[in-house]
Amino acid sequence: MKRLLKTAGGVAIAHLICFWLSYTLLDARWSHISPLQFFGIFPMPAPSHFEVFIQWVFIILGAPFSILLDGSSSAHLMPALILCSVLNSIVWGVILALPIYGISKRFHHVAA
Repeated sequence: MKRLLKTAGGVAIAHLICFWLSYTLLDARWSHISPLQFFGIFPMPAPSHFEVFIQWVFIILGAPFSILLDGSSSAHLMPALILCSVLNSIVWGVILALPIYGISKRFHHVAA
């Protein structure tokens, strides 16, 4: 059981790091709108393939608790994002640790 908790903790920490890394990259790389683009004078630049990839990584890693962010105001967005990322990490850690633990237990049992 201790090994399962270590695996779940490792997966949860890796998920949390990947989530915040994708958030940071998305925030740094995403094209910001100028006032001339907002009013339609200049066209919006198309996002690069890297930006689209990072956006999808952020969306996938933000599931399933990202639904809680829908009703958040801008003042409460960052605390809600932190709470959702921690909850998502716990869920992803448990869900991915169970098959990893089962497969590793099976291979260790067969090898012995």
